Amino acid sequence: EAVGADRDCALVDEGCEMLVAEKTLLLEGFRLLRPGGLFVSVADEMKSFPELVAKGLLRIESVKVTEKDGIPVPKVIYLCFKKSADATISHNKGADPTFQTTLAGDTD
Repeated sequence: EAVGADRDCALVDEGCEMLVAEKTLLLEGFRLLRPGGLFVSVADEMKSFPELVAKGLLRIESVKVTEKDGIPVPKVIYLCFKKSADATISHNKGADPTFQTTLAGDTD
């Protein structure tokens, strides 16, 4: 059974938050990752929360899979990237607030 099945709101709804059980599962999985690791979650929805960022969350990317991909029920694969020990983060100063990562010693 899905951990978030007991939640009675969508995470996009104002004031809706992940349940303690959802956060605990993510935090424990993330704790086991080494710096620079990748946590993969297949879920209907997921969003960042302060405790996960404090544990080193760099960014979350999502990939939607549907019936065309051979999945009977549409899902989203969430890729949660953990900060590397030598990564630095900078924000674009334009209108797009997406993250960019630059590894130490990278000259691009």
